[in-house]
Amino acid sequence: MVKNKRDRVERSLITATLGWPTEGIRFEPTAENIEIILQQYALELASLKFALDESTVIGITNKQGDITYANEAFCRIYKYTKAELLGQNHRIINSGYHPTSFFKNLWATIDHGHIWRGEICNRTKDGSIYWTNTTIVPFKDMDGHIYQYVSIRHDITPQKQAEEQLRQFNKELETKIQERTHELEMANQSLSTFSYMASHDLKAPARKNAVFAKILLEDYGGKLDAKAQDYLHRICANDEQMLQHIDDFLRLANLQYAKLIRKQVNFSRLAQSILAQLQTEQPHRHVTVTIEDNLWVDADEALIQFLLENLLDNAWKFTSQQDLARIEVGATRSGEGFKPVFFIKDNGIGFNRQDADRLFKPFQWMHSMLDYSGDGIGLAIAKQVVERHLGTIWAEGQENQGTTIYFTIPPEAPRNGVTDNQVVSTQPQRFFKG
Repeated sequence: MVKNKRDRVERSLITATLGWPTEGIRFEPTAENIEIILQQYALELASLKFALDESTVIGITNKQGDITYANEAFCRIYKYTKAELLGQNHRIINSGYHPTSFFKNLWATIDHGHIWRGEICNRTKDGSIYWTNTTIVPFKDMDGHIYQYVSIRHDITPQKQAEEQLRQFNKELETKIQERTHELEMANQSLSTFSYMASHDLKAPARKNAVFAKILLEDYGGKLDAKAQDYLHRICANDEQMLQHIDDFLRLANLQYAKLIRKQVNFSRLAQSILAQLQTEQPHRHVTVTIEDNLWVDADEALIQFLLENLLDNAWKFTSQQDLARIEVGATRSGEGFKPVFFIKDNGIGFNRQDADRLFKPFQWMHSMLDYSGDGIGLAIAKQVVERHLGTIWAEGQENQGTTIYFTIPPEAPRNGVTDNQVVSTQPQRFFKG
């Protein structure tokens, strides 16, 4: 039985060492066989050492922390010779990066026989910083007493450098954001100053001119001929126009810096309210209006109302010479994610396609001001409102065949279960039908 057990041990030794099959083979413990096994062990150990030297930093210290072994990778990375390292304490590669508490925790862990894992920043002989992902394993003797520590390290310096670069980038980005925020705050202050100046210093002289012109007309009109009276009327009219332009400039400027307060807005109801007001102001008009029911948009309610007021006022105005005027408010779904594209369509005077690029610029008149009064900034305001919501706006139409204004208002984020600008139904509302 003892002999059979010894044969099994011998076969296991051959298989583990040489990888040879042993069934049916009797192992003879001759000097030649033992020499073969020892040579194979030496070859495998040399191969293992080569692999570790190429990939892993290995160091061994005694119980006191003095270096008793350092492999080739250790010497290569830290730029010390073995003679310079052996007998030295690990403090020789201490970078000073970690606090004392860091190493107290490390030694408390391994002194109690536990494995320590973590990232350590060391310093090479030439002063370079080197980061490693480190595992330190306590080795115990037959009595369970720790007699040495084996540290296994892997280089993570490139990773740490990338992290530091990212931190630096984020720091610089944060600084730039703060600087930009300060610039915007200063711009807002400048805008407020300009608004105050425009409201008082620029408008005051125009008002005075208009007042004096009216006094001349009222007190001395009878002494002036028709031509002089016409000049005074023109002065009054031009002053009023200049005051209106100043107000228009202020509205355009304020739109750029207005704070957005988004919420779910009933687009259909807003459109209905604005058109009802236009009908009240001009009860003689007979306009067929179709509004798609239950259109919602995630947007600033005040700005969306401003947008609709300008677009619907245009549609109302430019259909004024149509016997059967029609205005339609609705939405279609197209593009990525089938986002809603809102539209306002009329059968009014339309526009020349060659003028399409001018439509959304301020103070551009496509038609005679004698036929269609206006300040020339309605579509410019609409464009600013849409762009403040990160949307797009465009127009389609032909002369004497009406105009359709399309625009998108991308949602900011899901809210109250509504994840998008929604078209809940397509049932139209009809009113003001003449």
